[in-house]
Amino acid sequence: MATIDDLMKDPTSYVEFAAESFDPLSVSDLLQECSVLDVKISTLTSRVGVILDLRTSISLGDGNAALLIVGETRSVEWMEEVSSVNRTGRFGDDGFRQRKHLHTSVGSTPRRGKDRFDIEIPCNPRSVLKLSGDWAVFIEGNIDSIGESQPDLGLDTDELIETRFPQWSSVLKPIYATSTIGFGSN
Repeated sequence: MATIDDLMKDPTSYVEFAAESFDPLSVSDLLQECSVLDVKISTLTSRVGVILDLRTSISLGDGNAALLIVGETRSVEWMEEVSSVNRTGRFGDDGFRQRKHLHTSVGSTPRRGKDRFDIEIPCNPRSVLKLSGDWAVFIEGNIDSIGESQPDLGLDTDELIETRFPQWSSVLKPIYATSTIGFGSN
């Protein structure tokens, strides 16, 4: 079993890749209604990983979570407008307002070229994630410990919220994976 963090570091050791027409690295809007939970940038390996919660997805859903990896990263951009939409506001022990809210994808636009991959994922509330690199990997799977539905950010405790969403330390059982290139040279 591999954690999401393990998969980001070395996806070829844990998954077999399949070519399908239902490929989020090729087909627009397959990430619609997925929750973009976390983005991790590894400057050492020049990779960016994005954890996605698929429990509310319109098009995907054989698994409950996914990891998108962009390698030989050229750019990472996160833009978010200040908004009070979909936010809960609790004050933490440190006195700072805790702004917990989901960023739900309203679509996705992947673009593939020779040794080039770009993707734009606009989200609600008003935000967008843009990634660009030489290659990409998408791994969909199941995390047994997170349950069938997302936690309630307004009512559930921080501890429950933490355990009911995919984390870098979550064990992901891959059921489908695709990539933009072969991994012989990476």
